[in-house]
Amino acid sequence: MTEGQRFCATCGTALDETEKLIKQTRRQFPLEAEKEREFLDKALAEVRFRKAEQLMHLAKFYDNRAEYRAASHYYARVVREYEDTPLATTANDRLAAITGLPAVPPQKLQWLVNLFPESDDVKPLIDASQQLNDQDGAQLAAEQNDAIESEQAANPDAGSGAERAIPFFR
Repeated sequence: MTEGQRFCATCGTALDETEKLIKQTRRQFPLEAEKEREFLDKALAEVRFRKAEQLMHLAKFYDNRAEYRAASHYYARVVREYEDTPLATTANDRLAAITGLPAVPPQKLQWLVNLFPESDDVKPLIDASQQLNDQDGAQLAAEQNDAIESEQAANPDAGSGAERAIPFFR
């Protein structure tokens, strides 16, 4: 299996579908399946191993990040769902090794995180920004009204702007 195949988004779906088809073949065609029993057993074992391998990859990813709660979840799934694979033993050993470790790693660069405000402190900034936008909109509308009024005052014979724009609606 190549790296691209290992991490593709649809591989899990393809493996699920393959496992389903193997079981369906055995159920619908028992006589023919018995003749091909060795092949179907080998194919099903391969599919189950690949599915366990995907879960192990996720477990190792979280394990390497020291996110032991998530890692233990995936190791436990391998042990529970794929106990017939050799990966179950590895997962069980690693599960025992990470028991008691902190669920999540300590925050890295805490001094940098402390420089940024908490989300509650950001809310007043958002409210102030919204007030400025509202004020700018009101000022723009007032300026447009003043321009229309000054134009009407300079040219009283022209009528209102609406009458000039659409003269046939009188």
